Amino acid sequence: YRRQRQMCIRDRFHSYPSNPNSYVSTFTHWNSLMGDPALQMWTGIPQSFQTTYSNSITRGTNFIDVHVADSDGNNLKGALVTILKGNDVVFESGYTDASGNITLPVTTTTSGNMTVTITENNYIPHQGTIIITDPESNVNLITSQIEIDDDSNAASNGNGDGYLNNGETVELTIPIRNFGSDDLTGVVGELVSNSNNVTVVSNSISYGNINSGESITPNETFVFEIDNSVIEGSEVELRLTLEDDNNNSWNGVLSYNCLLYTSDAADDTPCVD
Repeated sequence: YRRQRQMCIRDRFHSYPSNPNSYVSTFTHWNSLMGDPALQMWTGIPQSFQTTYSNSITRGTNFIDVHVADSDGNNLKGALVTILKGNDVVFESGYTDASGNITLPVTTTTSGNMTVTITENNYIPHQGTIIITDPESNVNLITSQIEIDDDSNAASNGNGDGYLNNGETVELTIPIRNFGSDDLTGVVGELVSNSNNVTVVSNSISYGNINSGESITPNETFVFEIDNSVIEGSEVELRLTLEDDNNNSWNGVLSYNCLLYTSDAADDTPCVD
């Protein structure tokens, strides 16, 4: 039993109906006095995390990678990672995978501090800070304006429903914005896949020059193919690297959490990407 509430309920079932010497009442009051019944209890000697994440990201970056290991450096699966900025301006949580990794979305384009909290049973909680900076040279993708083209025109080949299906070839239009105060020249974008069975076949686009505060939607598209073996519920993660003539670079993530198994638009059910 990891939580006070679970311990309290177990004691009630174990002691009733005899309730010797009012132990049930005493134990229940003791739990109430100790605080939140959902508080996790240590059941062994608590360990320390080893954590890896960037101490700062630039304004407009839409993700943060976190790696969690145990005190011996072994990857830790199932650690709960939460990022929080302000009054829930950013509030995202998730559990690390078998490799101890998790990528969480950063859903703000404002600068400031963001708190990272990591917890797991029998581990000392970790809390740190990520600073969202506002540098003079700063460009990144505009997540809300990304367009998926999966019709059967030009380079794409799909059912045209606007979602990702197995067996499709998809064109992706990725607009970018200059969040900084400097005008940038020679901006180029390169797209790679972090997912198995997804292959980027047209991976580079020249965005050219982009002035401060300006947004650009390119005429060219990135193109990627989804293997027939991909099943419904699979996650597709793509990463865009932007670089300018001065060798400055920035990164963004595109994550689609639902792939539909069918290739017939009439049979598709909507999903959120």
